[in-house]
Amino acid sequence: MNQFTESKHSRLGLFSCFVAIGIWVYLAVLTGLFFFTDWFPKFFGDQMLPASRGISDLRGLGMAIVWLAALFLFVPVIGHIAGFVCGAAGALSRRRNRLFAFTGLFLNLLPFIVGLFFYLVGYFAA
Repeated sequence: MNQFTESKHSRLGLFSCFVAIGIWVYLAVLTGLFFFTDWFPKFFGDQMLPASRGISDLRGLGMAIVWLAALFLFVPVIGHIAGFVCGAAGALSRRRNRLFAFTGLFLNLLPFIVGLFFYLVGYFAA
């Protein structure tokens, strides 16, 4: 038999690819909920800024910023790092097909590459 029909895909590579796609879907759904619906920002604002305190009390606003940073920044970053580690481990496997491992590596590195690109453009534009 041929080596391509015998080898199975790396489980770590599959997991890395699914994590990367899942995080992209998570960000798309969260962005859609937050910017294109009325009930999610209203619920979020009501929880963080009750009417009794108003906007002049900045403790609720600070909590809202922390929650937004966690939802939009920390969860995706931790997920992409975990996906990258699993993809790298899957790419090092010689006995398995590594297609999904390399795809997962690329999809998990993509936000960091784009961020680095924008950082360098901003740095050299100044």
